[in-house]
Amino acid sequence: MSALAATVGREHIRLALPALTRKWEEKGLLQKIAQLRAAGWTKWEAGNASAWSFLGIDPLKVDAEMDLATDCRCMS
Repeated sequence: MSALAATVGREHIRLALPALTRKWEEKGLLQKIAQLRAAGWTKWEAGNASAWSFLGIDPLKVDAEMDLATDCRCMS
């Protein structure tokens, strides 16, 4: 990820969370998200409503440090 960020610029990259996560994939996904957030990645794309819990944020509150985009269809 660092090489790509160095080439195109971190501000041009949005990390997408999967639309479907199986239970056995969840632990690894949460670990990877934690590593990326600790490394300063703040631009995310929500594949479904679980993105808020995976990112550890409250969907009803503004998080000034998080830039989360989503397709409104995942909220219906």
